[in-house]
Amino acid sequence: MTRRTWTRNTNGLITNASGRTTAAGQRASKALDDMEAEGAAINFQSVAERGSVSPGFLYGSPELRQRIEAARARQTGRREIARVRLTRTDASFQVLLAAKERRIKHLDGEVRELTRQLALCRGQLYDRTQPLNPD
Repeated sequence: MTRRTWTRNTNGLITNASGRTTAAGQRASKALDDMEAEGAAINFQSVAERGSVSPGFLYGSPELRQRIEAARARQTGRREIARVRLTRTDASFQVLLAAKERRIKHLDGEVRELTRQLALCRGQLYDRTQPLNPD
């Protein structure tokens, strides 16, 4: 009995796979365009979620990878500007410090009062456990 080998016809598989790759690239590209238009935070994970593709697909696609890295670099500059605006001045630190000191003073007073009440309760409990006539 001779064994016969069949020639495999994989053209359909290859065509289907390349079509899915193209569709995934279009979805990712559209997601990236939409996110840039919205001003959303752009990173590989967020683009992958929005475009319904894997982060590995984005890292493996040179064109998409460059676009995402460029968008992230542009956003980093925006974050730096926002950080500068949010930095506190010495005056705001002084106000914050004064508020914290008032809060600490208030809490110290509460602790002292609660400690005094606890001592009274312990004294009353001690009085109840001791017999009145030690005869």
